[in-house]
Amino acid sequence: MSEHFLRDARLTTSFRVMRWGLGLGDDPAACETLLAHYDEPHRAYHTGAHVQACLRLYDGMRALAWRGSEVECALLYHDAIYDPTSRDNEAKSAALARADLERAGCAEDVVARIERAILATRTHELGATPDDAPGVLADLALVLDLDLAVLAADVDTYRVYSEGVRSEHAHVSDALYRAGRSAFLREILARERWYWTSELHARFEARARANVLRELELLESGAPSNDAT
Repeated sequence: MSEHFLRDARLTTSFRVMRWGLGLGDDPAACETLLAHYDEPHRAYHTGAHVQACLRLYDGMRALAWRGSEVECALLYHDAIYDPTSRDNEAKSAALARADLERAGCAEDVVARIERAILATRTHELGATPDDAPGVLADLALVLDLDLAVLAADVDTYRVYSEGVRSEHAHVSDALYRAGRSAFLREILARERWYWTSELHARFEARARANVLRELELLESGAPSNDAT
């Protein structure tokens, strides 16, 4: 069996389990549309493989979730819409999730929490409010941390990630990419904390910072912009 087939089978299963967990019926058409988005030819990193990696890591952390099906739904949809020239991908992805869930009669409070988690992947800030229940923030933190898990990957996996991001920005000159990517990396390096859950903070924070710092040094040294070894 091809890796593509196995990946899509995993995502389809997760989609069905998520829908059942939310008390909704299956929607094969919505699932096919979602998979088709992740298979768009301009994608190199923001693909179904990224979502599958998030879900695989989540499998070992389900006990941390408050409403596990909502976490799974946010992960499945969080990069559904991805245009590297756009700044509203998260909003469009959240809108797609909302439309699919509302069509199935999902409760508004559930839809709102999933929508919020997807929107938060733009900044990776919790955006906590005094009215938030602890469980809401726990689920939101889990979604954000799983999305950023790639930053703490081994050197080879991180290199594939950075090459994928560069490929998705092939429309940008090397000089502009270096400047923009370097600015982005410096911005996140300045953040006090990257991972919100105590478990992933302990496991990933130091390694992720080392990976990002290595990429930044390579970008600013004049090495090929897709080389993160």
